[in-house]
Amino acid sequence: MSANVQVIIDADIKLVIVPARPMPGNTADAKAWWESGLALHREGVTGLADGACIARGPPGGPDPSARVVSWDPYDTTGGRTFYGGGDRGRTGRPGPRRGPLVSAHSSQRPDARSGADKDDRMRAVLHGPQGLHLGDVPEPRPRDDEALVAVAAVSLNFREVADRPASAPGGGVPGWDAAGTVVRGAADGSGPPAGSRVVTFGWEGAWAELRAVGTANLAVVPEAVGLGAATALPVAGVTALQAVRGLGSVLGRRVLVTGASGGVGRFAVQLAALAGAHVIASVGAESRAEGLRELGAHEIVLGPGALSEPVFGVLDHVGGDQLAEAFLRLAPGGVLQAVGRAAGLPTTLDFEAAGEASPGGRLQNFSVTAPFGADLTVLLRLLESGRLTSPIGWRGPWDQAESAAAALLSRRVHGKVVLDVPGSDRWMTEPGGATS
Repeated sequence: MSANVQVIIDADIKLVIVPARPMPGNTADAKAWWESGLALHREGVTGLADGACIARGPPGGPDPSARVVSWDPYDTTGGRTFYGGGDRGRTGRPGPRRGPLVSAHSSQRPDARSGADKDDRMRAVLHGPQGLHLGDVPEPRPRDDEALVAVAAVSLNFREVADRPASAPGGGVPGWDAAGTVVRGAADGSGPPAGSRVVTFGWEGAWAELRAVGTANLAVVPEAVGLGAATALPVAGVTALQAVRGLGSVLGRRVLVTGASGGVGRFAVQLAALAGAHVIASVGAESRAEGLRELGAHEIVLGPGALSEPVFGVLDHVGGDQLAEAFLRLAPGGVLQAVGRAAGLPTTLDFEAAGEASPGGRLQNFSVTAPFGADLTVLLRLLESGRLTSPIGWRGPWDQAESAAAALLSRRVHGKVVLDVPGSDRWMTEPGGATS
């Protein structure tokens, strides 16, 4: 067992003492935290999100003032970690311990209980030492302006997978995009009623059986549109839509889309073409150009250096050297939207050369803007009419999340990754009905 973890058995209470959670960038502490997670798993503690009793102390031994803590299914913060030195919780706010005392092997563990407490758990895809995996977490507790949605499908985005913290031990539910059926409408009366099919967005909470989501960040899915197709829309589709708008009028103008084979890129190709642009799709290899002409690309090039003439607009999803090269290919008065950074490399711009090559050219640092509800409605109407296609390049059950993420990161997916969540209908007693 790792020297960084001590397990103390007292009756049926299992007290686990682990190193303090590392600060970002602290590699040594992150390694210790990661090893602790593996050791806890070997000891039968399935993860911090699964109800283990945790008290933090120094790696060399327990803090005498440390207090045992428990996961609290009734705490809307998702449970708190309490320890010595002022009884300050994970949220940084002081307060008394709430909820029942729960241990890893106690009969009082939430998922071992019967009745309502047991029903307060759900399945979710979580980060952890073993990668993306299924685990049990508390059900969300919606605010008054949030609907509760039974999730049927989720989609993965490159950045949420590539930027996941390497040492994440679990806890909060990750994920941005999800589609499903409203189980309970928002208490304030906003948004659609129970039984409505919806697609949703938020910066966390998507990869679970249930999601609480603000009604400003959801849209009703037309019957003609599948939930799998809809779940690919939020981050990728809305990003592309807002980026195309940011170019201004592109009717009859040349627009370059770099990284065109990805999810955002394939939406951007379609939306720029629908706006009347002459679209040039840039890809890293000929094999990644599959299907782009059918989506509306008039030309396909292997990088901005292969352009035959300047372009009015650039939607760059790559960054690095490609962004710098594309900037030099702008026509006078053109605009480049720096949308993504898939290359993960810094960009060096030669403004003297750019001043000669594209006088008046502009570089804009793009950032997608929430709420998403109105833009999702626009995209869903385009899907319903057949003018837009949801570019799904990989689809499978959500227990294959880690394999899907690996395929996405290795550029083996042309378009979006969609994971299907089984049994979403079990949360509904009847169409438009109540919670289970």
